[in-house]
Amino acid sequence: MTDPTSRTGIVHLTERQPTVTGPEMLASLVPPPQFDTATFDSYRADPAYPSQEEAKETLMRFSGRKYFGSFIEYTALVGALGYKNTVDLLKGADLLCIDEFELDDPGDTMVMTRLIGELVPTGTRLAATSNTPPNALGEGRFAAQDFLREIHAMSDSFQMLRIDGVDFRQRALDGHAVVLDDGAYAAASSAAGSESTASDDRFDDLIRHLAQVHPSRYIRLIEGLGQVGLRDVRQLTDQSEALRFVAFVDRVYDAQIPIIATGLGLDSVFSEEMLAGGYRKKYLRAVSRLNALTHSA
Repeated sequence: MTDPTSRTGIVHLTERQPTVTGPEMLASLVPPPQFDTATFDSYRADPAYPSQEEAKETLMRFSGRKYFGSFIEYTALVGALGYKNTVDLLKGADLLCIDEFELDDPGDTMVMTRLIGELVPTGTRLAATSNTPPNALGEGRFAAQDFLREIHAMSDSFQMLRIDGVDFRQRALDGHAVVLDDGAYAAASSAAGSESTASDDRFDDLIRHLAQVHPSRYIRLIEGLGQVGLRDVRQLTDQSEALRFVAFVDRVYDAQIPIIATGLGLDSVFSEEMLAGGYRKKYLRAVSRLNALTHSA
């Protein structure tokens, strides 16, 4: 197959070595582009599920939004800048919005417990989303019973609001990711490269590169792209590789960048063993997003 990168507008993500400063990381803690026009007024609660309107009314009593990021973005901030610098940067914020709140390992548990414990007494309010109740965080991922004190201390900082309803993303789980043959891939890559900047990488090369780039920099890795191209996709069997890929997919999805791919369908990239394990929710969310992004291409 002809190398698409020989044409204008095609780049390799594996050749990018992004850097980001603390203030830049902080400035990136804003809602994803697809929510630019979203407001409480534009939200339409389903009358069949009263908890949706109740949650909206509760949230409207909160102060104006200050910082918005996924759970992994906050832990990445600590990893990149150090705990004290992160606290200093976030201290004084009116509100921290934490999307996809989860505890994947003991280190995350300790970091987030300390962070919340220092920020809440200063007046910072928290709003978090999660598919797991606060008192069940960490279950199935590590020896959660050894960290019950920290988990309970963290859950005490939240009022839990259950939001019922049908998840609109379920339709993406029911379908399959789009897979292209070499010819269709080359044509799609060339077309995207002629209109904007598109990436083209072998899947294995990208997976190895993600291990060399801090997750806090993944957003810069895909900066300016109009399309992501992955060749020769295979199934992942290493948990660390899979979780890094999930973090990468989250950033691509937030930026709403279409994906084209050859090889194994991206909806099958995580092994059955992984899908049956403690990170099941993370992997299923990634599959849903991958399906949506391949269809949007």
